[in-house]
Amino acid sequence: FIHGGFWRNQDKTYLRAFTGLYHNVGIALAKKGIGCIITNYRLFPEAKLDGQLNDIASVIEWANKNSPKYGFQEIYLMGHSAGGHLAIMHSIQKPNTVKGIIALSPILDIAHMRENKEDDFNRELTIPMFGEDMKEYSKSSPITYMDNKSLDTLYLFGEKDYAFAIDQSKMLIEKLTKSKARGEVKLVPLYDHADMVLQINKEGDRIIPLVQSYILRMQK
Repeated sequence: FIHGGFWRNQDKTYLRAFTGLYHNVGIALAKKGIGCIITNYRLFPEAKLDGQLNDIASVIEWANKNSPKYGFQEIYLMGHSAGGHLAIMHSIQKPNTVKGIIALSPILDIAHMRENKEDDFNRELTIPMFGEDMKEYSKSSPITYMDNKSLDTLYLFGEKDYAFAIDQSKMLIEKLTKSKARGEVKLVPLYDHADMVLQINKEGDRIIPLVQSYILRMQK
């Protein structure tokens, strides 16, 4: 599981003492018999996209090496927001290293994000992280690469998600339909962007049952 935070904030223990955030992801999956590694990655400005993807690749390499010890059989990447972006981008660069992707409110289009974020945000993050040329943003945008060879992915967005995330979910559905890429898009009723992780392992959790169902489907 790869945490969010717009590539520059949070870590795997973020708010754990108060909300159980991220720790609860592992607990909820373990209850379903699914082992989970909650991972960190170097944040911006220490690392940009390539460095962060290298960190994710290192975790997968570790999991493969330790599969005899821990009984790992198949590896799935799951991430929230920027973590969802990183999960999909890894699958694009190294498609044979994971079985599937679960993306919670992923950021799919960097140019669209820039158009819908505040000037301060773009000045402090988007431009230093991804560059100033919007034509180049497609290289860092998962939606660019979706075709019929893409890894089968579960995309989950909150019904009350960020407005730009909802827009990107609609763009995603259109792209999947046109490209015949494998993937399923679901809107989670009543959830906003934070709920997509904060409600995991709580009563009425709507996320983990969808994740479990996806993994079972991928094993058939």
